[in-house]
Amino acid sequence: MSIIKNKKIINIITSGGQVFLVGVIYYFLYKFLLIELGVKLLGVWSVVMSASSLANIADLGISTSMVRFVSLYEHNNNLKKIPNLVFTGVILNMLFFIPICLIIFPTAYFILPNVIEKEYVSLARELLPFSLCCILINSISGVYGSILDGFRKNYLRNFLLTISSVLFLISSIFLVKKYGLIGVVWAQIFQSLFSLIGCLFISIKIIQYNPFKWNWSKSIFNEIFRYGIKFQLT
Repeated sequence: MSIIKNKKIINIITSGGQVFLVGVIYYFLYKFLLIELGVKLLGVWSVVMSASSLANIADLGISTSMVRFVSLYEHNNNLKKIPNLVFTGVILNMLFFIPICLIIFPTAYFILPNVIEKEYVSLARELLPFSLCCILINSISGVYGSILDGFRKNYLRNFLLTISSVLFLISSIFLVKKYGLIGVVWAQIFQSLFSLIGCLFISIKIIQYNPFKWNWSKSIFNEIFRYGIKFQLT
């Protein structure tokens, strides 16, 4: 009990610390971008990110489902099913996100001229595919990150998120000075890949998981899909 209690305390402290540190990091990041790029270009980035974030409608609560079922399988000492759960969750996530991104890209491509000044339309269109790629990577990273939450190792995920935010700030400063606004999106992709690789590596260590082995499970698909749909509707 004391070990579980200590884990909870560590998770709570690191969660609060992560939120605070990320808030501070983003304060300095936005201040830097405002000075370096100006209000209009920062607005272009915000509009493109908002358009890309529509892809999150494809998130059918899969990450939330992963937390629940990882904890459930661990509690029932059914750890052999967790690799099936992880693989099925990742594939299911991609099956929803990729088509949604393919729909959003041409739609946003033609809508952007109506919401952005003419001189910035070509730049916004250039940023769009990178932004959608970033959303997709984050969605997959979220699935693997949920594994850590399911095993009550939130502190590891909090650590990764904090480090990735620091890397985002540093890489943004270097890339924006050299490439302008598109440097921000490249920095975001770098941040997303770091989080994905970090969460994947730790998940492999915890559950002895082979991400390249076909582990699809129809029964698990039905479980996480039904639970995720209910959660999202709620």
